[in-house]
Amino acid sequence: MQAALPGSAETVRKATAEDVPRLAHALARAFYDDPVFRWLVPNDSERLRRSERGFAFYLRKVYLPHDECYATASLGGGALWLPPEKWHLGPLAQLRLAPGMLAAMGPRLPQVLRAISTIESNHPHKPHYYLPFVGVEPDLQGKGIGTAVRGHRRVSLSQGRPAVLADVARAPRVAGRDCR
Repeated sequence: MQAALPGSAETVRKATAEDVPRLAHALARAFYDDPVFRWLVPNDSERLRRSERGFAFYLRKVYLPHDECYATASLGGGALWLPPEKWHLGPLAQLRLAPGMLAAMGPRLPQVLRAISTIESNHPHKPHYYLPFVGVEPDLQGKGIGTAVRGHRRVSLSQGRPAVLADVARAPRVAGRDCR
């Protein structure tokens, strides 16, 4: 499924495993100056590398298997959705992910786990689509790409399922209409 980005030749499509390196890089750049990412990896010289490794790992192991990730054809932006009742990873799944998380985040893993715990403790319990990440390369921001990749999930949202947009700084917020 592809859709043209309004006012652009760029299209939005489902992300694939082949997209992971470039999409992870774009998302890492998009979140480089984000206050939460600065707290997670305060060392400027490590943040991009660790974030890129983290996004690549989570894309492969958590997000892509649910087939709800969208990206622009150029991979300059993407939205990582999780379908209803798939956002929470149980203890066994988290344990399986631990080696990859440690490889990506190194000594900052405790901060990452604290952020995940904060999100989970404030997360709504009713079934919903969950958008933990939507990001666009800094030089492409302000052109409607984030709105386009985020809004690509419209069909399910229009069927009455709410959506939750992750906002770690203020805890997750229900964003059903905002994500349409």
